[in-house]
Parts: sequence; structure tokens; C-alpha cells
Amino acid sequence: LWLIALAMPLAIYGPVNALLLSSLGAGGLLTGRLTGQRGRIFAVLVLLACAAGLFMRWLPVVIISLTLLATITTALEIILNRLLQDSLPSRVRASAASVVGTVASVLFIPLALLFGRISTARSVFSAAWIPFGLSLTIAVICLLIFLRRPDGSLGSALATANVDVPGALAVPAIPKQTS
Repeated sequence: LWLIALAMPLAIYGPVNALLLSSLGAGGLLTGRLTGQRGRIFAVLVLLACAAGLFMRWLPVVIISLTLLATITTALEIILNRLLQDSLPSRVRASAASVVGTVASVLFIPLALLFGRISTARSVFSAAWIPFGLSLTIAVICLLIFLRRPDGSLGSALATANVDVPGALAVPAIPKQTS
């Protein structure tokens, strides 16, 4: 919507769309580079800067912000999913991943409706507070996790907080059938 609001010339829609779509793959490639604590914290700070770029009314800044926002969000999602998977026993991994996906979907729907309402009533630049707020929330969560331990492991964070995985999340073993 930012591209439409800024009256982007039709001739560059194709290349800009290709750039935005390729940012998802670039996020996967970036994940391998964000192995240390400094790199991950830098990525979080760039995420906030890119979210702030959505308030700008200059097309090149908005295109760069959208591209980097998608790239870094993808990379952070992969990192956090890996940390989640590594910190949980195998019997609850699928359940935990399902819960995370469900929560994300449940949050997305009302926020998307709110974004549409604000952008229709005012402008996409007023509605930019929603992705900025989401980016800020993601940044705080990431910083809390990444600053716990230099390797960013959740296992030690859960252990120091004395958090136990509830038995309700455990997936019961499937009994072997004898034939």
C-alpha cells in the first residue's frame, strides 16, 4: 500500500515486486550469517530502523525499508524457530510449533483488519504504527532472548527461570501395533 500511496511509477512495479519477493529467500541466506550475539542484536536494530522507514514519504526509503524488513523478519523467524526447537524435548516440539503458529495467526487477523481500517480512514502512513509496534515487540522479545546467553540459547533461559514444559503440551506416544 505504501507504493500505491507514493504513486510509484508502473514501470518499476515488476522489479520492486521481485525485490520484495526475493527478500524472503535472502532472509534464509542471512540466517547463516547471524550466528553471534552481536550480529543478531544488529539485525534487531536494523529491524526497528526499517519499521521506522515505513513512516517516510520518500519512495526509495520505503522500498529499502520494506525489503529489509521482510528479509530481517524472515531471518529472525528462522533463528527463533531453531532456538525453540533446540530448547524443547522432541515429544513437545510439534505441539509448541503448532501453538506458536496458531498464536501468530490469531494475532494477525485482527491486526490486519485494524491496519485496513486505519489506512482507509486516514492513510497507510498512519497505519504504519501497527507494523512498527509489531517490530518493536519482536525486537524486545529477541533482545530478551539474545541477551540471556551469548549463543542465544533458550534452553539456558528456561532453566534459569525454572520453567518446566507443561505435561499438557506433551504428545502421547503412539503404541506399536502388533500384527
